[in-house]
Amino acid sequence: MANPDAKTINIKIKEKNATKAADMSNAISQEFLKFDVLRSREATDRILEFIDTTLYRVNNDLSESEMNLERFKSNNRIITPELLASDLSDKMSQLELRLTDYTLNLLAISELKKTIESEKKVDEKMLSLTGIYKTDEIKDVLSNLNILLDKREQALIMVTDKAEYVQMLSGRIQRQKDYLLQSVAYEENGIKQKKAELESQYRKLNSNYLGIPEQQTEFERLQRIFNVNEKFYSLLLEKKAEFSITRAGYVSKNIILEAARPAPAPYYPNKSLILSSCIMVGFVASFLLIFIKYLFYNQIGSLEEIAQYTDAPLLGIVPRYKREIPISQLLVDKSPKSVIAEAFRSIRTNLQFINNDDKPQLMALTSTISGEGKTFNAINLAGVISFSGKKVIILDLDMRKPKIHLGFNVENNRGMSTILIGKDTIENCINHKCTRKS
Repeated sequence: MANPDAKTINIKIKEKNATKAADMSNAISQEFLKFDVLRSREATDRILEFIDTTLYRVNNDLSESEMNLERFKSNNRIITPELLASDLSDKMSQLELRLTDYTLNLLAISELKKTIESEKKVDEKMLSLTGIYKTDEIKDVLSNLNILLDKREQALIMVTDKAEYVQMLSGRIQRQKDYLLQSVAYEENGIKQKKAELESQYRKLNSNYLGIPEQQTEFERLQRIFNVNEKFYSLLLEKKAEFSITRAGYVSKNIILEAARPAPAPYYPNKSLILSSCIMVGFVASFLLIFIKYLFYNQIGSLEEIAQYTDAPLLGIVPRYKREIPISQLLVDKSPKSVIAEAFRSIRTNLQFINNDDKPQLMALTSTISGEGKTFNAINLAGVISFSGKKVIILDLDMRKPKIHLGFNVENNRGMSTILIGKDTIENCINHKCTRKS
């Protein structure tokens, strides 16, 4: 609903093909107008159906009465009978015309009662056939009944007939129907009483024909039956023509304010909006990623960072080895010209400047947790020192997860644990590993 106050509807269709979307929107709007016209014609169509049914029956009666009249003329050789009791005949003709109207009214009331008892809307035009005096009260009841039927029809599109709201509407509809049926029954009884009075008058007038010759009386009786059927048939034809003209004049109460046209550019997706949104999201995400990495960054990237927080002398830095480390973990002999081998030689040189005595020197390598490179650095530092012609002993003091023996491919059956408990001597626990000189 584009504007509830103005009761305007905006039809939108998302489709890859713009022309197809426009055609579908226009087709929906046109079908809506056609449906509106069909809804407006429903009551008139029911009246025309009733008139057609009655016309068929009256036409049979008219044909039968005409045949009876012609047969009577032929059998009795009556061509131009003398008119007798013209005054009574005129009065009876007037009564017959009124009785015809009441008969039509009663038939229309019967059809109206069927319509009220059904689930169909009741049009005020139906009342014009019944001859019921349309009081304001009956108009209000009829209007309320049609409104409630529309509401229930719209509600049944969204929910089932078991829903509480639909049940409430059904109750109100039934009350309106009962009241309308009572009003129609009251008017029907009035029409029946009037018809009974006219029939009584007609019988009295008809009794006056007892003195008329039998042939003349029978002829006038057949003539009256024929006239009644003819007038009734003509009246129905007039009503049919009247309602057919009314039906043809129905137009939709809605209009199309603007026809759908193919969009010159895609309405969705909005490439500019998506591109700017992606750029903005990427910028924010990158900023957040950098900020989070900055908050959780706990690595040392250069010697200057170490020197900033400690007074201990720095002997060198060993770069991260990016390729797979061999099982022996000794790289200085396999890649003597690599960057990592040069780093270990730089540390060896710096150690000589710290203490260049010929006495045995002791060094310890440790770290806070496992996997930080103690074994790797110990093996390669020992190897680069041994390449300088010095003897080196590596003591693996990791009692929980020792790995030094894996680097030299020796067994770990004895070592510091057996020395500490007195099972072995130091000499028996030393594994000699021959290395080549650099």
